[in-house]
Amino acid sequence: MKIQEIYYEKDIIELTKDGVKLGCATICINPGYIELCTPYVEGTDTGLCPVTISTESKTTQIEIAAGYDTVTEIDVVANFGLIRSVEYEKVTADLKACADAAHKYGLTGYEPRGAAPDVVQHMMDEAGEKCKIKGSGCIRTREHFLQLISMISFDVCVRR
Repeated sequence: MKIQEIYYEKDIIELTKDGVKLGCATICINPGYIELCTPYVEGTDTGLCPVTISTESKTTQIEIAAGYDTVTEIDVVANFGLIRSVEYEKVTADLKACADAAHKYGLTGYEPRGAAPDVVQHMMDEAGEKCKIKGSGCIRTREHFLQLISMISFDVCVRR
């Protein structure tokens, strides 16, 4: 399926079913699709990961998402317009509010170095076969990406 910004609900349902069939740990979705996707992940090992983008309502989206058992983590996207406008204080305040809300509901982990190879290896050693590892955050080079690929067997979910 071609990556695009707008999907019909039937497409979202099919992509959700595909994620479950492939055994993805989480499926990144628009928060508006939590109710639509929940029936397709309930009772599986796949969770939902709402991606919050809208600046004004990010913390509200996190609070709403926390009400669903199928939501296992939150993915917060920084306001790129503010970054390009060099409004770093606003970006920091926005991300801090989101992190505080996500931590309040236990919807995120925290590792300041992101997917550093030693951190990922430690997670793999501790978890064994009990869970899948999703290396994300602070991946800035192709070499780092390829190093993680060689360490982890994981499904790649495309954000839509």
